Amino acid sequence: MGTSEYPATGGTVPLGPVSSNLTQAIYLVADLICFVIIVSAASTRRGFAAITTGLVAYAFANVLFALLDIATDATGTQAIMQFMRNAQYALHDSETIAGMKRIIGSWPEASSFAGATLGAFGFTATMWLCGRVPHWTGPLALASLVLIFLSTSSTGLVAAPLCLVLLYLTALARSGVGGGSLRSSAVAFIAPQILAVAILVVLLNDDIYRTLYDYVDLLILSKSGTASGVERASWNAYGLQNFVDSWGLGVGLGTARTSSFPLALLSNVGIPGAVFFALFAFGAIGRRRGTDRSVPSDIRLSARNGSLCLLVGALVSGALVDLGLLFFVFAGLASVEPERHEPMLAGDGRR
Repeated sequence: MGTSEYPATGGTVPLGPVSSNLTQAIYLVADLICFVIIVSAASTRRGFAAITTGLVAYAFANVLFALLDIATDATGTQAIMQFMRNAQYALHDSETIAGMKRIIGSWPEASSFAGATLGAFGFTATMWLCGRVPHWTGPLALASLVLIFLSTSSTGLVAAPLCLVLLYLTALARSGVGGGSLRSSAVAFIAPQILAVAILVVLLNDDIYRTLYDYVDLLILSKSGTASGVERASWNAYGLQNFVDSWGLGVGLGTARTSSFPLALLSNVGIPGAVFFALFAFGAIGRRRGTDRSVPSDIRLSARNGSLCLLVGALVSGALVDLGLLFFVFAGLASVEPERHEPMLAGDGRR
């Protein structure tokens, strides 16, 4: 995955030390530090509120940069974005598919943009379902979802429906007659009907059906036959072989590249690393905390869904063990209970 003693031919090389053994270790240490800082800051009322506001602001900035990416490409003013596109690695900022601009926003490629936007979508959509800052979170969730589908990313197109299922299950769990359940109940009742009507409209209109089918076929159904699909399949095949050949111990953090997060875990850090990650994920986002339907509980639920949406994207095309700082920000926010130390949160109404 990084620089080794062998020439960089773009193909496979014998296993051995590579530069990414060090860089991936540094990234994971940074992830740990980020998680600890978020947990420390969010353990207070003010810190918890500030990080929540920061995540909403992140979702807004992510949408804004995507719109700027589209606008500058359409007007030939891409130079405006060059102040932030100054990395030495490849930036896929001018690619198109079937005449459609591949949206990358502030990211290096469409897949990275779609993967990060999945987290923003999961967080803001859950906040809206819970009735928290709905005038901001609702439009941001809708804009994020539309941009995911328009990004021309196979990752986004495959993962977004799975994230929608997760959000629908959240709406079902929160529906009822209690306070804060109006939006969840409405979504639980109306969503299946909207889906049924949408399917009927597509099936009864040949032009719409053909347009959607061609788009899905281009990005998903025919993906395995493309150069990118063949390359990613080979990554996974070699990653699985690495796992088997190392007797389940993995070949070392940062050694092998895959195209699915579970295979990245198994091929790099083996069963021990996968177990430790599972324990971390359960401890941070798998446990329910606090009083249901209170402000902090709803924010934790939103952070949990944001991290799960990021995981869904990584399951589809995650190349590395490192899930990125955003995942650990969500995980940190989902794992704290500031109400235990400062019982009354603004607007909470519960002790």
